[in-house]
Amino acid sequence: MLLIGDIHTTQRSKDKTINWIRIFVEKNPDEKNIIFLWDYVYHFSYDRNSILELYNLFLELFENWKNVYVLAWNHDRLWTSFVYQEAMKAFDIINNLSKQPDWKLTFITQPIIENIDGQDILFFPFMIDAKDIEYTNPLFQELSKSNNKNEQISWYINQTLENFIQQNDKLTIIHHYYINNTVFPWQRSRFSYKDIALSESFLKNSQIRLISWHLHQWFIRDNYLCAWSVWSTNSLEINQNKFFFRYRPQGQEILASFININPYILIESDEKVNETILNTKIDKIIQDNKNNFENNNLRKIQFEDNYSHNLENISLSIKVEDINYEKIEDYIDPNLITQIKDIKLKKNIQSVWDLLKDFSISTENLKIWFTDRKTILQEYIKNKFWSDASHYDKILKELKLI
Repeated sequence: MLLIGDIHTTQRSKDKTINWIRIFVEKNPDEKNIIFLWDYVYHFSYDRNSILELYNLFLELFENWKNVYVLAWNHDRLWTSFVYQEAMKAFDIINNLSKQPDWKLTFITQPIIENIDGQDILFFPFMIDAKDIEYTNPLFQELSKSNNKNEQISWYINQTLENFIQQNDKLTIIHHYYINNTVFPWQRSRFSYKDIALSESFLKNSQIRLISWHLHQWFIRDNYLCAWSVWSTNSLEINQNKFFFRYRPQGQEILASFININPYILIESDEKVNETILNTKIDKIIQDNKNNFENNNLRKIQFEDNYSHNLENISLSIKVEDINYEKIEDYIDPNLITQIKDIKLKKNIQSVWDLLKDFSISTENLKIWFTDRKTILQEYIKNKFWSDASHYDKILKELKLI
């Protein structure tokens, strides 16, 4: 099967995205099952032309004898309506009135198990309606008593998933939820049931396999494969490779195929950035991304040797001591300036996370009240980073650390 996740289509990105999907499908003509994994719109911003272009692509693949699965997630709903609600109803009517063909186009808004390539796949889309369900796990039953709406939904999705696993403990589960109380590689956020999350206990079940695109990160942890969006949806997605995947569930074999739509690259260099330095940085990014899959015994990961970067697609940020665009040629080769899509200078300051890591208090000072430790932190910032003290002060207040 082919896995294509988190499209987040916009008027600007749709043509490149659809072109990359077509190329990927054409390169894998023997793969009959194509799974589109949610988030078809860009952060609740609905561009109707882009949505229609995607729908035409679904029809095109269906007409070429492919099984097409279109799963729904939170970005794909206007309250209770799926963004492809009309299309879903139309295909339900067609399937009910006509002889079922050997291939299908399926819109999925509720959990469903499909046998694909000899493996039972549980498609586990976003659900907002908690229905009557049998209690089997005391932890989830406690969540059901919560007054928090999201914890109520967490109860429902966790108990639903638990019931599916009890009926079939060899499932591959394709979902789009956070994991409770867990910090993954490259992540600083820790989510909870109040964010709508699956229990971390599912990570320890060696009989199942979890696949998700929700975090826009690329790693394997325990039985969990996480991948990211088709394109960089914001400048925080720095130094990341993007992929489509060919997945063979019986052998747990994954082939990752590079996508190059709009990479964001951040470089910190003592030398003027030229094409050689940029290419070296790109090679390092590729290797760093691959390293996230070392020591993985549950899945066999291969990377297709097809990466080719188009400089016209790259948004490049360069860390500098002083931001002065009039002297930009001091930081980057003029020949490279004309080739790159976008160039930004970024002040080379220590991140607040590194600052907190470096900051330490003696054993004697640990005896003082917490409010005094806040004062110590503020004084430390003023003394060491006096010119940027207000910048750090604002961030730490937003984090409620001072």
